[in-house]
Amino acid sequence: MIKQILISPSGRFSGCAKVLSAVISLALLSVLFTFTACEKEEEDPGGDGEITAAKGVLILNEGTFNFGNASLSLYDPETGMLDNQVFLQRSGRALGDVAQSLSSIGSELYIVVNHSATIEVLGLDSLQYLTSINLPGSPRRLVERESGTALVSHLYNNKIDEVDLTSYTKSNSFPRTCEVDTINCGNEQLLIWQDKLLVSNYDANAVFVHELDDLSTYTRIEVSANVNSMQLVGDLLYVLCDGNYGQEPAMLYQIDLPSGEMAYQIVVGSLGDRATNLFDTGREFLYIQGDVYRQSYDLTQSPERLVDAAPGQVLYGVAVDPEGERLYVADAIDYVQTGVVLVYDYASLSPIDTLRTGVIPSRFLFLD
Repeated sequence: MIKQILISPSGRFSGCAKVLSAVISLALLSVLFTFTACEKEEEDPGGDGEITAAKGVLILNEGTFNFGNASLSLYDPETGMLDNQVFLQRSGRALGDVAQSLSSIGSELYIVVNHSATIEVLGLDSLQYLTSINLPGSPRRLVERESGTALVSHLYNNKIDEVDLTSYTKSNSFPRTCEVDTINCGNEQLLIWQDKLLVSNYDANAVFVHELDDLSTYTRIEVSANVNSMQLVGDLLYVLCDGNYGQEPAMLYQIDLPSGEMAYQIVVGSLGDRATNLFDTGREFLYIQGDVYRQSYDLTQSPERLVDAAPGQVLYGVAVDPEGERLYVADAIDYVQTGVVLVYDYASLSPIDTLRTGVIPSRFLFLD
């Protein structure tokens, strides 16, 4: 505690000094209470507390780059309960910096945390924390290669890593498919079709098709600028490209994989409109282009606008539950404050719930 004493020219304490001292003390207390209140507000995770049963919808909150505030939420649509601290409660620490994707393989959940360069592993039965896999580079997406192994893409490193899911270690690494060995290689989504690995690459404006047993060989399918998402429907590959910021339009491609031929392609929206987050409901596609749109597998049919973004909303993720009953739309707001997930009845589009989640809600995983 610091005390300040004012002395008058006579050597006695000034009456003004006592008043000033009291004012300073009150000011310090005010500041202290202000900081305490702010600190408490920042620590408040929101939601309804811990959900112990591993059922419902997992919501991955990406977090703000360099803030280390990624998180995992769990929503129970039957009770309306929301738990925004699933990973923290089970591991005793924050999820990390920029949670990019989540995948379930067997009885385990894998969360790829891009800027922390880790894969966090949870058990699906109770979402208990199991371990962390360190993967130097910029990991983005994970896909099961065969029983006991997975492949992981990297954004800024010319490689695809193989991970042993038994020992939770990197077991192999394969050079990237870029012809020019640059640090910006744009390595993103991974899908497996038959004995092939499909790799989207926004930097090369292409999809690379590898032999699963020999990742050094590949063929290349040319698409347009900035590939951002892919979906498989049988032997057809659908590829959404978000365009080149006013120079090229967003495009949706339908590719016949057995022949490697482009079956159909459509322009999505107007020049300058980005299109992202292609999601397969099992009956049709959804994607975000400012608003949420629905698109038939038959690309000759026109898209339908489902949800209009309100002023100030930044729609960032979209999904429908496996039963086709509920639509989930993520709103990143300003990429800094905690985001919102809007829940709708998928048939009527009537609002059901509004969930205040973590920062930048982006991806969904539905638990049995």
